[in-house]
Amino acid sequence: ILDAAFEILCTNGIDAVGSRQIADKLNCSTQPIFSYFKDMEDLKYALIRKAKDLYSSYVHNGLKYETPFKGVGLEYINFAKNEPEVFKLLFMSAKKNTLDSLLDFDDNKKIIIKSLMEYSGLDAENAEKLCLNIWLYTHGIAVMSATDTISFTEEEISNLLADAYIGFLMKIKNDIHNKI
Repeated sequence: ILDAAFEILCTNGIDAVGSRQIADKLNCSTQPIFSYFKDMEDLKYALIRKAKDLYSSYVHNGLKYETPFKGVGLEYINFAKNEPEVFKLLFMSAKKNTLDSLLDFDDNKKIIIKSLMEYSGLDAENAEKLCLNIWLYTHGIAVMSATDTISFTEEEISNLLADAYIGFLMKIKNDIHNKI
């Protein structure tokens, strides 16, 4: 049931996931759906968990890159390209997030920040600040990729992320230096 619902999500988006659509895909009535899930909200919660697990696999793949933090950014954009409807569900849904809560959504935040601290030499507070700035920049590229607004080559994306990383890192290190 969950796999059928996830296929519908991946193909047509979250708004297309309904009990009738799932039943049609499985060639059954809606009754089996509600013997496993108490209601559609319960099923959609399970879909979100499955979507987060898929996203996490991209993050963990990114952490294997020679430059792990850059790898995570590249994989975030690949996730948006490869799974646009799942990306939209997780990262483009109408939520009332604050700037501070954006990264808290990501279950992978701790390992991403740790990777960034190791690579940049920044403390946790400044690594989180750098991560937020890079994420906002990367998210823009990912949204353009997920919505087919613009198409970048892998090399272009890699160069854009490297330039942004260097620029934001220099700004943060300059701010740290000026406080001393």
